Amino acid sequence: MKSLVPANQREAYATEVFGVINSKQHTYLPHKLLDAFRESKPIDQMPTARKPHTVWVAVDPASHMRSCMAMCAIVITPATTCIIGLSTVSVARCEAVQVQQVVNSFLARVRGHVMVSRTSPIVPIIECNNNEVRIKPLPLLSARNHNAIA
Repeated sequence: MKSLVPANQREAYATEVFGVINSKQHTYLPHKLLDAFRESKPIDQMPTARKPHTVWVAVDPASHMRSCMAMCAIVITPATTCIIGLSTVSVARCEAVQVQQVVNSFLARVRGHVMVSRTSPIVPIIECNNNEVRIKPLPLLSARNHNAIA
């Protein structure tokens, strides 16, 4: 695929496909916001809340042999937005069960965070890339089988 990308787009391709960060690339988030994030101090206690905080978990699965799966967990309160978990894991040679175990391990750590209560809803946001959704196909019903089931 890399050979199909025009020479003037190779840096953008490397950023998107391989996750190569380049300060010359345009970003979705302003540099001012990213710098403020890097300079912010960690929060070590839960802000007061009347109800459990919702946890938003983004999962960006690997779609190429060289990329990694990334995960991010965020809690948004009226007072602040907190990133409570970040992870990047190479899944180049993993089976689907191993990828599920990585996500399960990440979520177990998120559930143990001080800002997450036992009843906090966890909302997954999963990017599909070019990955197919894993399903177990149902057997096709012939007219004869359908009548027997009905």
